[in-house]
Amino acid sequence: ISGRICTVFIYAYGTTGGTASTSITATFPIVSTATNNTICIGCFVNDGGFVSGIMRNNTSAIIECFKYNYANFGLGTNRSMSGQITYPI
Repeated sequence: ISGRICTVFIYAYGTTGGTASTSITATFPIVSTATNNTICIGCFVNDGGFVSGIMRNNTSAIIECFKYNYANFGLGTNRSMSGQITYPI
């Protein structure tokens, strides 16, 4: 945290299962003052192979990560995403 700005590095690794989805979500550690979908950055996605991804704020409290083409994440082991996001607080 620096002034009214927070920088967070996000890394998630695990197994996906159940119903396929286009996003993996996380919660901001401190609520953002940004409105929906105003922060958008690139990130890394491993969905059975590394591809580029997009990370954005869905709300002032939720971060979403998508594959570059917004396709569903595959179901299986060794899935991951990582990125760094800086946002106003």
